[in-house]
Amino acid sequence: MLSGPSREPFLELEPPKPAATAPFSLDSRRYERLIARERGDTGLEAIAFHHSRPSSRHARPKPFPETYRGLVPYFHESKDEWHSIEKLAAVIAPYRDVPMPCAMRLDSVEELAEHAVRAYQVSHAHYVLARDVNLRGTFPCFCCGASSRNVALSLLLHGYPNAVTARSKEHDHVSVLLPFVLPSEEAAGSIVIDPTSDQLWRYDGPRNATFVTYGDRIEYTTDWWGRGRSMDPSSFLTVRELFDVLNDGRKRPYFTRFAHLDEIKLHEADFPYAGFLEQAFQHPVELSSLDEKPVKKTG
Repeated sequence: MLSGPSREPFLELEPPKPAATAPFSLDSRRYERLIARERGDTGLEAIAFHHSRPSSRHARPKPFPETYRGLVPYFHESKDEWHSIEKLAAVIAPYRDVPMPCAMRLDSVEELAEHAVRAYQVSHAHYVLARDVNLRGTFPCFCCGASSRNVALSLLLHGYPNAVTARSKEHDHVSVLLPFVLPSEEAAGSIVIDPTSDQLWRYDGPRNATFVTYGDRIEYTTDWWGRGRSMDPSSFLTVRELFDVLNDGRKRPYFTRFAHLDEIKLHEADFPYAGFLEQAFQHPVELSSLDEKPVKKTG
């Protein structure tokens, strides 16, 4: 059972039962059906993504967005990336003293699977909301950055200080990472959540792909920019960069109310991709209820 963020408004869905330290993926279509059974049909199950037939994915959805608002407390639907400094400050304020990047410390593989299911629920709810408003007028296409930032910031509000957006500069795609450490297994890795994964496949790709990988590198292979190419991220947006963005915004006289968000390009000599996750693994934090102090550093 989870001892981290508040259970509300998550559904208690049965998680997968992975073998110890073995990578695994969630069956997104199965979880879509389970959520629809509990919360009402959103019409997603009947829609198969097909890259050459956009009319099918832009059909008017069934009106169920309010059911999912609690799962996506941060939902920026503007076509630009100018975010309210006041809102961003409220999201990151509890994590001022948390070393970044960080990883959540977990007790078991079973707990890891439960967190993966929770992260999937946030991404799925975002998909319902984004499709309802047709985010940027093209959802899910060309919405990876906006969608991933919505999901990551919502996860921060749900009590996950390790929520990070990660951009593959080479392939121009953004997804979300939740780094973790498993001391009992002497292992570490990341939960990867992709809120617009269905645009990366020629035929019927998974929606809201969510999978677990171990180690300091991530293999994420799709049909995007050529079949079989992995989209290694090269820039990241953590709470630390968000504080930097807000501080810079307050110094500019004409931009005191809004800040522009994007993944921060890190200097590869100082912070190579594998080095980012290595540093996250060196800063394990325990999750706690949002009603209490958000996180505490552990050994």
